[in-house]
Amino acid sequence: MESPHFAPVRIEQGQKSKRTVYILSAVSALVFIVACVIGATGPQVFRSKEGNVITVAVNENATLHSLIRDLSPENQLIFVAVEVEHPTMLSDDVELEYDQHFRIDYVDGYDCDDCDRHRIVEDRQVTKRVRCPANKQFCNEVVIFSEHYLDYERYDLGITLSNPIPVVDSDCAGDSVQVKLSIDYINREYTRFELGFKYTFLFFSLLALLLPEYGYLWSLLAVPTNEWSFNQKWVLALGVLLVFYNDPFFAASIYKENGLDFSVAHVTFLTIFFCAVMLFWLCIFERMAAGVPDSTWSAQIGFWMPKTVLIGFLGITTISLFVLIRTNMEEDASFEGIDDIDNYPAEVSIIATCTTIYAVWLLTLLFRTCNKFRKLSIEYQFIFCYTLVVILFTIAGILTGAMYPLPSTPIEFLVFYAVFNSYILTLMYAYTPAARVGDKYEGESVAMAHVSSPVHRGSVEQLTLDGDMI
Repeated sequence: MESPHFAPVRIEQGQKSKRTVYILSAVSALVFIVACVIGATGPQVFRSKEGNVITVAVNENATLHSLIRDLSPENQLIFVAVEVEHPTMLSDDVELEYDQHFRIDYVDGYDCDDCDRHRIVEDRQVTKRVRCPANKQFCNEVVIFSEHYLDYERYDLGITLSNPIPVVDSDCAGDSVQVKLSIDYINREYTRFELGFKYTFLFFSLLALLLPEYGYLWSLLAVPTNEWSFNQKWVLALGVLLVFYNDPFFAASIYKENGLDFSVAHVTFLTIFFCAVMLFWLCIFERMAAGVPDSTWSAQIGFWMPKTVLIGFLGITTISLFVLIRTNMEEDASFEGIDDIDNYPAEVSIIATCTTIYAVWLLTLLFRTCNKFRKLSIEYQFIFCYTLVVILFTIAGILTGAMYPLPSTPIEFLVFYAVFNSYILTLMYAYTPAARVGDKYEGESVAMAHVSSPVHRGSVEQLTLDGDMI
């Protein structure tokens, strides 16, 4: 395993190790392929409803109305957006940017024709930055109303657009532009799709962790805690966090009235999970680069402090930013997190800086560990390569926005959940002690039995992810 001073682990099976690696590789690839196929054929995340489209003269006011019907908590949220036509009196290759004033006249929520109406918003002024790219018919849409946790089946709204295209010269007052309203909301079928797979992943993560006698936790408890390796302790922590990563409170956030607390809890656990994984990678690759056996490694403050501070700043800032955005959404129905992210330059700068420092640090450690790879036994070469693949997936997810709590496509949701669940469950399998709960250790300890075994990994030439390497 990692050091002859620790109990042997399940992935170390002597002559069977190569077959175990092939099986784990095939299973991981199969999980990924199945997730891609199911995700690609899954229901779309958003459904759209076109509101009314009107033609309005420049420098005049325009009023738009829309009624949204047949909503339920499974639709999760609605976004109401406005698009203004690129002014035809200007050349198509002119790029335009300006502040547009809106007034949300009213938003009423109710359940039936004879039911009481509940006024959600009334006479609220909103200013949005509108960007009109060159050579496009319409400017970028701006969200002027959003509602999470849909408590009503119907939403009736009226919006006034004040002085469209205010930057156009008054000589063009006779010209006109089109203004259209659009409503986007989560597809119920997607919500059920997400609900089903999140709880499927949750079931398997709990099973792998807590299954009596065979679960990772039970198997670890069969071994004295002083024989738990550095990686085994880490994988136990990641296994517990994986349970919360799989969003056990997702149903409550949908069906409970105003499930803001559950939504904040989900993002908090999501952030903690990713921060823990990132910290795990820094730790194992630094230990691999140092080439110090696990048995002689002392976890000094100099080892933990810089990593914990960096990841802590990143995690706390991310959670704080989400809480600020969601609080503003609750207080201001026109606030939209993505469009209004510029309102938080300090938080965005901290996140960008911490992410950059982390990326440089991790790449440096990976470069330093390249010469150690050939010395690894095949089972730990597999874990090393699997970790690199997951790191690449994480980078791709951050760059494409697929790590956002609300993905834009079902394949993004399913593939990333499948990859991280498969990765952590594979680590749990790999680092499970070979002995099962209930086995009696008589005479030699498990560690000593491992030393005397002809397949132990105690030599200098066969480094492992938990001994001389990670």
